[in-house]
Amino acid sequence: MTNDQFEDQIQEMLARIYTLPEPSREHLLRMVEETRRRHAQIHDSVARARTALDDWRLLKRYLIFDAECRRRESQAGPDKRDDGTAG
Repeated sequence: MTNDQFEDQIQEMLARIYTLPEPSREHLLRMVEETRRRHAQIHDSVARARTALDDWRLLKRYLIFDAECRRRESQAGPDKRDDGTAG
């Protein structure tokens, strides 16, 4: 459900709530606000989780790259390295 769809449904509920007698409205309006608040919290949590997952993927790629570089260096041997120490 997109945010626009969510807000459309909330607006529909509010329109129906305002047709009810005054004593019934207060409790339902509080529930609608609580629903909006929780929806925003979920949205923020999902955004943070996606960011963390992207960071983890980047770190994983870096670690794989680093491991591959170290493997190639160890296979090349000390005389093949270009660090100025051999030969």
